[in-house]
Amino acid sequence: MNHMDLLTGWVDLSTLFGVTSPDYRVFRRISEKVNNDYYRYVFQSLYFNKVYYGLAKGVAEMGRKRLQAPVFKDVRLPFPPSEEQKVIADYIDQKCTAINHLIAKKQETISKWEEYKKSLIYYAVTGKIDCRNEVL
Repeated sequence: MNHMDLLTGWVDLSTLFGVTSPDYRVFRRISEKVNNDYYRYVFQSLYFNKVYYGLAKGVAEMGRKRLQAPVFKDVRLPFPPSEEQKVIADYIDQKCTAINHLIAKKQETISKWEEYKKSLIYYAVTGKIDCRNEVL
């Protein structure tokens, strides 16, 4: 978790172990009954919805507010049974995959239209098509 900059920071799950920036906090799960993906979504939801802002301290309202580790550790979170955590995380994974697929398709369509626009401009500017009598 980037604890220093709640405006542009983020929280995520790492599969790696090692040294990190001083602006990051690394937390470990406290129970084997914790589904990593479920809690990644919980923490990201709290970040996205700016819940941590109310717990942070700093001089700027929306800027460099810091969320201290002891305060973060005191946040009370839902703790459904392990099976339910997995079902919820899997559901969110499926929805995110579907949404990302739709976004990719839309981006591909936008790229094709941009190419078409560029070629149309090129043909008009070079005189390969005559658009002087076209009605807008």
